[in-house]
Amino acid sequence: MLLLSSGYALTLEEAWAAAERDNDELALLSEQEVQTNTIRHQAWAYVSPQLTFTANYFFNDHATELSFGEMFAVELPEEFAFAQPMIDEFSDVPPLVIEKQRYLAWEAQVVQPLISGQAVPGLRAARRTADAYDQDIVAGRAQVRFGVARVYYGVVVARDGVKLAEDAVASARRHMGMAEAMVGVGSAPPSSRLQAEIAVSRAERDLARAVEQRRTAEEAFARLTELDADTPLEMPPPRELPWATEEAAIEAALSARPEIRAAEIRREAARAARNATHLGWVPGVNLVGRYSFSESTGFTDEKTRWRVILNAQWTIWDGGLRVAEQEKMASMARSADIYLEKTRDETREQVRVAWESWRGATAALAAVEHELRLAEENQRLAETAFAAGSIAFLDVEDARLGVSASRVALLTERMRRDLAALYLRLLVGE
Repeated sequence: MLLLSSGYALTLEEAWAAAERDNDELALLSEQEVQTNTIRHQAWAYVSPQLTFTANYFFNDHATELSFGEMFAVELPEEFAFAQPMIDEFSDVPPLVIEKQRYLAWEAQVVQPLISGQAVPGLRAARRTADAYDQDIVAGRAQVRFGVARVYYGVVVARDGVKLAEDAVASARRHMGMAEAMVGVGSAPPSSRLQAEIAVSRAERDLARAVEQRRTAEEAFARLTELDADTPLEMPPPRELPWATEEAAIEAALSARPEIRAAEIRREAARAARNATHLGWVPGVNLVGRYSFSESTGFTDEKTRWRVILNAQWTIWDGGLRVAEQEKMASMARSADIYLEKTRDETREQVRVAWESWRGATAALAAVEHELRLAEENQRLAETAFAAGSIAFLDVEDARLGVSASRVALLTERMRRDLAALYLRLLVGE
């Protein structure tokens, strides 16, 4: 784990950077990004030339020869004796090797597609599929960031909760001192001291629970960021929204959210793939170039040879395979349209719900701030009245608990308001 110097408070943005550097989920997303980029390279194989090299070394049981001596080893009749010298000359010609017993042969071939109905739409489908994966990675990275933000706020609130619990313990003990003093002089009944001890015990129990919650939050933060669990953090500045209305946020989400962009791109890819199946009925034309070498020259002395071939191929009927592919791709194109509309509808619903959550959290934060001011004033008045002997200790304890609860609620509502703003930004695609 990375250790930070004491006194330095890690910001939320720095926590994001740490998570992106060391987080396992983001590491998997990065590897997925590498894998999706290969789709673009694979797509170019549809239109790029292909170079192949083939080499063979032959081992035959015997050489194939054409022996002129055996062919002309004949005795001519007497009436053709005048031609016998010419026949004898051919019998001395060495045999012609048609195929050697052992020899090396190799061939290099280049094939360049000239006309392919599926090439261009297939290339577009593959490239757009890779682009859609890029949007998935953006959405995944945003989800991880939001998860880090939730843990970050959880640590800040848990640590402040421990401080508030410690203050509550100190306040309860101070009140117990007041109760003991007043019981000693007869200004309060003996039960006030017992009630004060109960209040101290309750405050200590709340402190132990707060310490446990802080430890849990810190360990989760350390797991996500690979930073030390005791890394100092600070409450981030208030998160504001750049949209004035709910409808403006919805419009922004429909145009920028990665999930919607991915669905739009996949619809384009599905349509391109459907077009590729339609064009699969078009004949294919290739330009082929070959260069070959063989140690076995046969009837010639040329060991090398080259040729250029214009190749055309038209599969008229393939047993219904292309028809089935057309039906499949057409169905996938329709499914992509449906999924896009479904994603848009879900986005509208999610943004409306998130906007209401943010508005409710904002109103709740304002209310709890006012509540805290009232609770603090109520505690001050209760302590003054108890010191004067006009109220019971339980009234003082109720006032203290009210202040403690309001302070915890203030931290919680501040976190809830900021996380609601961050979640809205996540839905919109920021």
